[in-house]
Amino acid sequence: MPIIALLDSLQKLTSSWFSRYRHTSVASNNNLTPTIEGILRSRFTDAQGMQVFELESLEFDVRSRGHSAIVDLESKRCTCRVFDIDRISCAHAIAASWLAKIDLYDLCSEYYSTMSWCMAYSETVYPVPEENEWPRIHFCCLLC
Repeated sequence: MPIIALLDSLQKLTSSWFSRYRHTSVASNNNLTPTIEGILRSRFTDAQGMQVFELESLEFDVRSRGHSAIVDLESKRCTCRVFDIDRISCAHAIAASWLAKIDLYDLCSEYYSTMSWCMAYSETVYPVPEENEWPRIHFCCLLC
């Protein structure tokens, strides 16, 4: 009996989370989730003091305080590996995107978009009905 009560409370908790996140995501006016927007804002600030030199059409050498990174905006890669792993623009990629006149949001993975966020919480977590409402399975039909 305690396990059933535990599962029931987990279902209610999950349902309330989905409902809250569904409403929050639908009401969002941003291109990306709030967490990713915050990360980009922080990296945007870091990118402001960087020097950018074009190597090829979408490849750049980005320097700051004695450190250098090579950014390839076409393949969405940077030698710092932050861009590669997070799939969110690192400070180097942000600095390079200014020079290349590429929208910062186009460089982030679609999984961080508000649309993906909405889709993640679009489903409903329904409660399990009472045992007397469960469908009855006739075992004789399973053996046939």
